Amino acid sequence: MWFRGVDVPGWDLLLTAQGQDLLATRGPWAALRETLVQVRTFWLPPAAYSVPYGLVPGALTLWWPGLFWQPLVVFLAWMATLVLLLVAMGWPLRSARGWTLALLAWGASPALLSYAVEGYPWGAGMLPHALALAIVFARGFRRWWVTLPALALVWELPWHGYELGKTAGTTLVLAAALAPEAGWFRRLAWAVTGATQQVAVVWLWPTSNMIAFGRGNAGAGVGLLHAWPLLPEGVARLAQAMTGNPPLIVPVLAVAGVLALWWAGPARAVLVATWAFQLGLVLLLAAGWGRSPAGEAVPARRWFQRGGRARRREEREGFGPRAADHGAPGRQRVGALGSRPLRHGAARAECLHAAGRLLGRKRWAR
Repeated sequence: MWFRGVDVPGWDLLLTAQGQDLLATRGPWAALRETLVQVRTFWLPPAAYSVPYGLVPGALTLWWPGLFWQPLVVFLAWMATLVLLLVAMGWPLRSARGWTLALLAWGASPALLSYAVEGYPWGAGMLPHALALAIVFARGFRRWWVTLPALALVWELPWHGYELGKTAGTTLVLAAALAPEAGWFRRLAWAVTGATQQVAVVWLWPTSNMIAFGRGNAGAGVGLLHAWPLLPEGVARLAQAMTGNPPLIVPVLAVAGVLALWWAGPARAVLVATWAFQLGLVLLLAAGWGRSPAGEAVPARRWFQRGGRARRREEREGFGPRAADHGAPGRQRVGALGSRPLRHGAARAECLHAAGRLLGRKRWAR
């Protein structure tokens, strides 16, 4: 975070710019009201609307113009996630051993490291799950004046971050059924919060992503609802990806987490059920995605995020505007970008100029 340069992707500024514009043109209350409505009704809410990752860095940018407010807020949200997980598992916040284990687990996953320092809140979906586990297991959340606001946050936070957080309600439902040493009234509060959130996510305010993952489309495959008969294919496909050469990702953290369940104590049943549910979603997505006619397509917006070596490899395998030069048989998925190489430096400079105008600087050097 400290040594980041000014070459930042547009996604690291998007929510800040939107929040700043709402605050500057509508005022605080109107901006808050519009955001709370749009996170439920806009077709892709995390791309444009968010209170913690949009309005908050937007307000900070109005106060002190800069490029890094959004990455800083995302980083602080990740630190809050680690704190909540430590508290949920009974570690004192002053415990050096607890923080050592948390940071080792953090460092064992390239995805977690990337999500912690980039500006767009891809990893924001972890925070509601960590808060749900803290509500269930941490002693500090046993008081009702703490529990009720925390449950409200678990219900609301997933609407403002990446959509993986919208499964946090299932964590509360599983905890209501499996958590030890909890009274019936507390279990009822967990179950009602989790169940109503899932009803809102699936039926009341579904986004385009949720509809695609549930019912399927050209990019997401047949959808979760139709992928059950294909589950063995999903298991085989995920195993092949994990054991390939090179593997998709070395599952160090996942394997260590499974082994650590032996020492999880009373929380073991809830953690096993939550882990199994999330793994089941991954397997269903892998099964359904395998039947997608465009499953290997590279969307145009992803093209700008690829490095030079990855772009050349994709072109040789049949993707991209220059795939035909490598003899690929007609699988050019990014033809909208044109047939000649893009001037990435000029495009990046123009994006920085636009960001500079929004954030208070007149001009960026090319």
